[in-house]
Amino acid sequence: MKKKNPEKLHIAKLLKCVQTNPRLFQEKEATFIVGLTATEISNAKRFIYENAFVTKIKQDLKLTAEGLEFINNNPAVSWADGENPKRPNTNLEYLKLEKQPATLSKAIRQLAEHLLEGIEIKQYSMEHNIYREIFNKHSIFSQVRIDAKNILRKI
Repeated sequence: MKKKNPEKLHIAKLLKCVQTNPRLFQEKEATFIVGLTATEISNAKRFIYENAFVTKIKQDLKLTAEGLEFINNNPAVSWADGENPKRPNTNLEYLKLEKQPATLSKAIRQLAEHLLEGIEIKQYSMEHNIYREIFNKHSIFSQVRIDAKNILRKI
């Protein structure tokens, strides 16, 4: 019996990214490419394997007929820029959650320390992903970026 999908949009985005990049789960930047937390990717990955949406061929993943049907029934719009051609339409899905996880609060505090005091942030971390998304020239957060620059100039 197939398990129920808690987040169809996340699964569809992950499948779309796997279709574009068959080695997605081996990427260090998978959390940034997909825009989900490591836990969300892990849960989605478990769902994908349990429902046989992909098959593993050596190191690569290939979508099965069920996976392709899932994408067709739950379309995820992909977008690309020169720097990140495999990212989904809306990155950083964890910023949209109704109840924010404690790790997000910590990441935002660490990002604020980085912006205000120059304290280093870990590469591939959630705060690094938020920083990259906000300050990327193709970001959907362009207004936030402009506001952040104006605030930082005043400080």
